[in-house]
Amino acid sequence: MHLKHRFHYYNLDYQINNSSFFAGPVNPANNRTTTRSVTTRPIDVTDTYATSIDLTGKFNVLGTQHQALAGFDYFWEKAESQGFAGNPAPAAYRPVVDIFNLVCYHAT
Repeated sequence: MHLKHRFHYYNLDYQINNSSFFAGPVNPANNRTTTRSVTTRPIDVTDTYATSIDLTGKFNVLGTQHQALAGFDYFWEKAESQGFAGNPAPAAYRPVVDIFNLVCYHAT
């Protein structure tokens, strides 16, 4: 008989900075521009527990060899997230992007 036990604990606690993406369809009036939107997930906390126990054995019965495996697996995860996705300001205050002439700029 052979007994094997594995245990795993994982804790994740982090923040993601804001990132912008193209939120919606291209403007149908000109088929060139779209308005940026933002997404953010400032808080993400995850705890994970996992365990696995295996019992293996070899034995003979009436002259025939056998190998058996019995086991137990357990997995538990708790995740808490807060976030936002959408248009945070009226379109007049969000940058309009020409998808055929992308220009990168950095705010100073």
